[in-house]
Amino acid sequence: MSKSLSVDEINSEFLPLIYDIIRSYERDSHELSGLGPKSVSMREPQQSTTDSNAKIQTLRDKFTQFRQEVQLINGIAVTKEEQLKSLDTLRQQLVMKRDLLIKYKNSCPFDPNHKI
Repeated sequence: MSKSLSVDEINSEFLPLIYDIIRSYERDSHELSGLGPKSVSMREPQQSTTDSNAKIQTLRDKFTQFRQEVQLINGIAVTKEEQLKSLDTLRQQLVMKRDLLIKYKNSCPFDPNHKI
């Protein structure tokens, strides 16, 4: 049995993580450009690069999860032609039901005092 999801159930919050990645790269570039070559230790850029790489990997994982969840959305495999055919069928049913309601409203009212 495959699990199906609705669009509202999919986690698509990418912007905060993208913002963090951009900010960390901006910080790295400011730190490296603002400091002299002797005052930059070798450990700090590696640490910030490691943090940036971890954030990028997290973003990649989120994208992978998002792609998998999109495939589980109800009706994702239905083609445009099938959707249009279904829509046409539903419109025909609506017209038939509307006609039946009009006929029912215009029919003779039920008279409880009338004896058969």
